[in-house]
Formats: sequence, C-alpha cells, structure tokens
Amino acid sequence: MSERKILLIIGYGSFASWLIYFLVYSHKYTNEEMVQGMTFISIIIPIYFVLLKLYTSLENGRKIVSVILFLTGFILLAWIFYLLELATLIL
Repeated sequence: MSERKILLIIGYGSFASWLIYFLVYSHKYTNEEMVQGMTFISIIIPIYFVLLKLYTSLENGRKIVSVILFLTGFILLAWIFYLLELATLIL
C-alpha cells in the first residue's frame, strides 16, 4: 500500500471517528461544545487533506509541508508561553 493511501485512510478514519464519538457521547456535552468540536474538525480535516495533496503532488511538497508544520508548531509554542505568562500575571 502506498504512503498516500495510508495517509488518506488516516484522514478519513480521523473524521469518521470524531463523528462516531460525538454521536455516542453526545449526552456528555452541551450543544455549544458539540458545535465547537465539529467546527474544529471541519476546519482541520480540509487543512490535513490540502497538506497531504501538497506533500504528495509537488516535487518540493515535502519541504513545503515541513516548513508549514514547523511554523505552525513554533506559533503554537509561542502561544503556549504567552498563555503561561498571562496566567502567572493573573495569579
């Protein structure tokens, strides 16, 4: 099985598992929390498939996706430090 097919299965499986999870455990969450969760997955899944398309289609796709993921990780890390600093100022 090719790498692309495995990554496609992971993407479809992730989406399906989120849907099943929210159907099975809907009684544990408010409607607002369910909308937030479904909004999150509805935004993340297309991003995943766009990155997968870039990764497998372009000659420099692996480098482009690596740079995008590195920058995303750096931004998230900076955001975590900002939130930690904000939390220490509040406390």
